[in-house]
Amino acid sequence: MIDLASLQSASHARLLAMLYAQTPQPPDPPFTPEPPSPSPQEPPDTVPDPTREPPSPPSQPIGDPPPAPNETPHVSGTFH
Repeated sequence: MIDLASLQSASHARLLAMLYAQTPQPPDPPFTPEPPSPSPQEPPDTVPDPTREPPSPPSQPIGDPPPAPNETPHVSGTFH
């Protein structure tokens, strides 16, 4: 029985070999590591950035603040 994964990888390699054989490849340019582009997500704070406030973790879930000990809790979403 033929393993499907090995068959796919073999045909993939064959296709790549045919592709490279048909198209003349220019010589590789000298490898210069490009600077990492800034990601849209918040980067991990491994290096402190002096121009940026350190992100403070949310101490409470977003929404109504929890009631103080001397207040009666109210149901959020109801209007008085």
